[in-house]
Amino acid sequence: MNTKTHIENCISGDYSAPKALYLHTYKILFPIALRYVIYEDAAKDVLQESYIKIYKHLSNTKFDSDTLALAWMKKICVNESLMHIRKKGNWDKLQITPAPRAYLQTTALEEKEAMAILLALPIQQRICFSLFALDGYSHKEISQQLNIKESHSRTLVTRARKQLASKITTARNYETS
Repeated sequence: MNTKTHIENCISGDYSAPKALYLHTYKILFPIALRYVIYEDAAKDVLQESYIKIYKHLSNTKFDSDTLALAWMKKICVNESLMHIRKKGNWDKLQITPAPRAYLQTTALEEKEAMAILLALPIQQRICFSLFALDGYSHKEISQQLNIKESHSRTLVTRARKQLASKITTARNYETS
């Protein structure tokens, strides 16, 4: 069963559909939330708020495809993640040490390494890079979401790419030696 079908079942009043939708999409949305808020508990909170918003607005939505339905859910998750960061204070002053142990234990080795490298970036770079490269936001959208200039968004993404490339090269060199 696909996301669109689960949503249609929720709208039609199927009692078991909300749980089925959650189980079907949890493994997709949780890594998105974790990528932004870093802490597993915070990611779970973000996910809970995301599902509340998703369920609340299901009756107002119509999707032509499974892809559009899932994209809509991902966008809600990203927005809830950013709202969570904003609630914690000025996003550029947050000092967070990455520690998503449970998620990293359940993923493939390559994903673990990529996630660890991404989480090692400074928070501004990580968020801008995630929004731009992983979630497909434009620099204009990022600047509006984070209340920064477009040029600052571009700079942060460029810096993130350079740091990621450097860290990946270092990790590969370490593996081969």
